[in-house]
Amino acid sequence: MRVRAGFFRAFKGADTLLLDGDAEGLAQLSQELSGLAMERANQVTLQSFPFVELHHGVQVSLVRGPRDVGVSLRGAREFTWLLSTAGWSDVVELLEPLIKSGPGHQYLDQLARVTVMASREEYDGAWWAMVERER
Repeated sequence: MRVRAGFFRAFKGADTLLLDGDAEGLAQLSQELSGLAMERANQVTLQSFPFVELHHGVQVSLVRGPRDVGVSLRGAREFTWLLSTAGWSDVVELLEPLIKSGPGHQYLDQLARVTVMASREEYDGAWWAMVERER
C-alpha cells in the first residue's frame, strides 16, 4: 500500500501535484479524505499518513473550508489544498473509479494554478527515482 506525491512544473501541460499509488494506497487516501468530507477533521497533512511517500521536499496541507479554492503554493514547496465539505466529497467520488479499475489517472482538482492528478500504477519506482535524480 503506497501513494507517492510530488510536484511537477508543466507536467502534461500544467503545474501538477501528482498523487500516484496502487489501489490499496489510493483507497486508504480516499478513506483519509473522507474525514474532511464528513467533517470529522478540519485539516490534515499528506506527510502525516504513513503510506504516503513525499518527493522533492513537498509538504501538503489538506484543509476543509467554507468554499473551494484549490491548491495554493506557499514558499517553494509548501502546498495548501483548500476545499469545502462538498469539494472533498467530490474528490473521494473521483478516486472511486480509479481505485476499482486498472492503471490510469484522474484529475481531482483544476481550480487554481496547480492541478491535482491522481494516478494508479502509471509511474513505477524507477520513474520516481529517475525524476528524483534529475532535480
